[in-house]
Amino acid sequence: MRWLLLLSFFYSSLSFSQSVQTRPIQDLVFFPVYEFSAEVISQSTSQISSQLSAQLKELSIKEGEVLPAGKVIARLDCRDFEDQLALTKISRNELLANLHLAELQYERLKNLQNRSLTSDASRDEALARKQVLEAQLNSLELQQRMHKRNIERCTIKAPFKGVIVEKMTGVGSWLNPGSPIVSIKQLEQAEIEVRIPLAINNVKTLSNAVWLNIDDSTTRLRLLRQSKALDPQSKMLHVWYKAPEDLLLGQQGVVLVQESISYLPADVLVQRHKQVGVFVVENQVAKFKVIEVAQIGRAAKLPAGWQSLNIVVEGQLGLQDGDRIE
Repeated sequence: MRWLLLLSFFYSSLSFSQSVQTRPIQDLVFFPVYEFSAEVISQSTSQISSQLSAQLKELSIKEGEVLPAGKVIARLDCRDFEDQLALTKISRNELLANLHLAELQYERLKNLQNRSLTSDASRDEALARKQVLEAQLNSLELQQRMHKRNIERCTIKAPFKGVIVEKMTGVGSWLNPGSPIVSIKQLEQAEIEVRIPLAINNVKTLSNAVWLNIDDSTTRLRLLRQSKALDPQSKMLHVWYKAPEDLLLGQQGVVLVQESISYLPADVLVQRHKQVGVFVVENQVAKFKVIEVAQIGRAAKLPAGWQSLNIVVEGQLGLQDGDRIE
């Protein structure tokens, strides 16, 4: 009878042993790649407008033309401002002559007053006359500077290297301050704008980004900045990368972002007692290891300290914690 019990226990133990396959966890983990729509944008789109009331004399640029910084875009009829400057120059010369005479009179009366040959009132009157002329001279020189600035504004130049997007008026048109002339987009320092979900908002992950080219090759991107506020409509986060020089403004494409954290594939995960995890084998016994914040059917982040484990990849669906393994 005793031998029968031992044999029964032996065969019972064999019937509960299971055959599984394990693999090193480093052979299974992967870094997810996310795909996002993106667009190449200009750092600045400027509407170049007139600062004066004048007639448009010259507008030689064309839509689509690339202009270097400082290139002349348009010229205004500047004759009125040039005449005003000429008048102030004539007035200034006249004023300088009167001021020179007033200074001579003041110095003469001051010498006479020192010898008691004239009254204080005469000297003070001469001094006041000189000071009035000096103030008028300062005012006139200020007007001259203003007229010179207006003449400079008659020549309208590109504020940066850019491409003309739209001509908004024509030669002969009368312009007022604020009247639009052209719209120009800055070409230098173009950026790629991407909207991403908040879940992957970390600098290390966002730095692993590439632009997918038409020939399926990729160009690595440099992260510039990320918004500190969610888009009010999509509830996504805006991120900007430096655009490669061969991309066109307004070009749409795809940015691939690779997660910096390693993940376990979904097919090795199992659920036991409302907890999700994986099975490992220790001393020929199955051990269930729980992964926090994991879901069945979705890849899970690899917990810290698991890099050296071997996990069950086949036969785990029927396993229970404590099962014997062949």
